[in-house]
Amino acid sequence: MATVTEHFHKKRLRDKNINIKTKYKDGESVCERNSDNSRNDDIKNGVILNKTYFKNGTPVFAETDFNPSLLYSFVINKELEEDIECMNCGMKGNGKDFLEGCPYCGSIYTIDYSNKKVGAQLNTNYVIKDKGRGKILVFIIDFIICLILSSWYCITTGRTFTVFDILKILGIALAFTGLLFYPLYALRMGYVRSIALAEKEKKNQIQAKFWESLKSYDISKEKFFNNFNNELNEFFFDGTKEENKNVIDFDVVDYDDYSYFFDDLKRINIKVKLDIRVVEMVEDKVKSSIKTLSCTLVQNEIEENPYHPGIYVVKCHGCGATVDIMKNACEHCGAKVHYLQSWYITEVEIKNAD
Repeated sequence: MATVTEHFHKKRLRDKNINIKTKYKDGESVCERNSDNSRNDDIKNGVILNKTYFKNGTPVFAETDFNPSLLYSFVINKELEEDIECMNCGMKGNGKDFLEGCPYCGSIYTIDYSNKKVGAQLNTNYVIKDKGRGKILVFIIDFIICLILSSWYCITTGRTFTVFDILKILGIALAFTGLLFYPLYALRMGYVRSIALAEKEKKNQIQAKFWESLKSYDISKEKFFNNFNNELNEFFFDGTKEENKNVIDFDVVDYDDYSYFFDDLKRINIKVKLDIRVVEMVEDKVKSSIKTLSCTLVQNEIEENPYHPGIYVVKCHGCGATVDIMKNACEHCGAKVHYLQSWYITEVEIKNAD
């Protein structure tokens, strides 16, 4: 069973005849999952390696730059006869009931954010992103240096200066440019990688301090990220936003900043700033762009009704009334009820990344 959100996404892909093939690195294995369900491997803790987008069975677009700190898990075979808990809504049930998604909220995978160091994968990403401009820049600098040195050598050692000497200077400069190009390019990429790692480690420390500051409120980081991802799916694929009608996929590039506050109902709110890659299909052409999102999420306060044991309620985020979690909307103000999900988005601001 899939959520309405999942149905909208699947329907959009079907309508455009698109299949998204995603490769994951899970331990030492490379696994694959497809949006058309043609092949879906079990994944315990997978990092996305690449995505290939197919239109009518033909590859039309590929993406290789993914955040290696995001870990994905799908129900695996050995869990089919075990009792498991959905990390999005908290429902517990037999593993075989979760193969097509959580029977209650429809979530089809678990996502976690690891503060691990990014290492070789990040280096690979930066080499891929930099391979055009970086190589051109290194070649130009390399050639200019070699041209200056070869000119100095020919002028100081030669008795005359003729057209032949100009050709000689260019020949020596090009020869040494070729010899020095890859060592210089490797040095540049090492520098780029060290800056990227330092920036990533800085973000990791900021996030670690933020989640440490919330320990006293007994907040699950894993559940927060799962709820947030589910809300982003709804934001892009629920079919109610005209500006998202061409979106066929999205991926979180990185989480940049966090803060929290308490609202008038004394509920904790978390503000998140993140960069996200949005993939769109317009007139049969696929394009991707990086957007910056600023989102505010509020925490549901799920309680058991003291007058009706076994019935759980939440406070309506619209008017503050008590609402049965099994209802689809508040009976007082009509605001949507977010089931057993702990966190949901109340505000979203989206703009092109700097």
